[in-house]
Amino acid sequence: MPTGAQPALEGEVLPAESPRELTLRRPGAASPTLIRTDTGLLLPGVDDQTLSAAAKRFEAAGTPETTKAVYVYQWMRVVNWFSDGSLGPPHPRPFLPMSVRDCQDWIGAHWDMRNAAGQLAGRNGQPYAPTTVELSLAVISLVHQAKGIASPTRHPDVHRTMRGYRNEWVAAGFRPDIAHALSYDEMLLMAATCDTTSVAGLRNAAMITLAFAMGARNSEVCAIKVHDLRTVSPTRILVKVAQSKTDKLGLGEDVPIEADLDDAPELCPVALTREWIQLLRQRGYTGAALFPQVASTGEHRKEGGHRGTILTAPVTRGAFHKIVVRAAAKAGIDFDPTTGDRRQIVPHSLRAGFATASSEAGMDTAAIARHGRWAPESPVVFRYVRSGKMWAHNPATAVRRAHKAARDAGEGGERDG
Repeated sequence: MPTGAQPALEGEVLPAESPRELTLRRPGAASPTLIRTDTGLLLPGVDDQTLSAAAKRFEAAGTPETTKAVYVYQWMRVVNWFSDGSLGPPHPRPFLPMSVRDCQDWIGAHWDMRNAAGQLAGRNGQPYAPTTVELSLAVISLVHQAKGIASPTRHPDVHRTMRGYRNEWVAAGFRPDIAHALSYDEMLLMAATCDTTSVAGLRNAAMITLAFAMGARNSEVCAIKVHDLRTVSPTRILVKVAQSKTDKLGLGEDVPIEADLDDAPELCPVALTREWIQLLRQRGYTGAALFPQVASTGEHRKEGGHRGTILTAPVTRGAFHKIVVRAAAKAGIDFDPTTGDRRQIVPHSLRAGFATASSEAGMDTAAIARHGRWAPESPVVFRYVRSGKMWAHNPATAVRRAHKAARDAGEGGERDG
């Protein structure tokens, strides 16, 4: 590597922003100033100067950063749409309060919204999915509540317009781009593509297998600290999830992980995690993050060694996304072998795959939700459970089997007679 050159970050360099994430803003339109709200979210046009610095800090910490980012992004879309003059003369920010008609027009505008490349702004060149529009309406409601204003999104006309959008979106043949739920074998194939003789490869294999075993969210995997791991026995560890989306009290939760010594011991999450921690110690690592960023030195791998420099900053959520996508492509599972359609394989595919595979293995919904830190009443976990049990609990299959059994019994009786 040339003198003075910066080492490349393994798995940290993200691709260019995707077209669907491009902000829909008129060229030259000024970006609204982001200021805090009394809900702890950074949103434009709303402020509260009455709280103390400590109260503001604690209140802001009460909302996950990922949630804040989503809410701010959705509100900025509303801001930029108004600033673009789509409802008449451009305005520096949305009207507060917004009217019922504003909300209806905002819903309708999503059907033809386009990105900078002139393509429909939803996933896969589709109009925005109804769930995205509904999320933006929820943020509009949040901003109104922060100002003590009744939300226009609750009006029956807004609900009716949203229902019509959803019905037409489905009738047009559009479908949500749902993350592919990885099977256990597919996860192992992905982990096997990681070169565990390199620092980044060993880290990536440990992250992929541990994320699946935990049923972890992307943010949870990246946030694990070294001190969050506790050994119970030679084959069992506990991983503490210090903060979780459903852990409203912030108590944390220990997730039990058991070693796989049968099918693929070299890809066991417990063994890989322990090997990774041992490497961290050998390198004199003093950081807190269990999965830090890694810089490639450009050196050729030496037999029995690990190339790469371990940094201290934790792997980012975007970087883990790239790690998963790259491993799926290397494993050749990023396309459906029957239809040839591209599968959406992202970090959530590991979490969805865990729930589906657990259901197929006969685990009850409550145990799956508890292990994966879903809310007990979450419709998401029930969807995964239904997917996992659709074949084992298929009524049509049961009817066919019962009919065959009755027919076989009848034929046996005739032979006996």
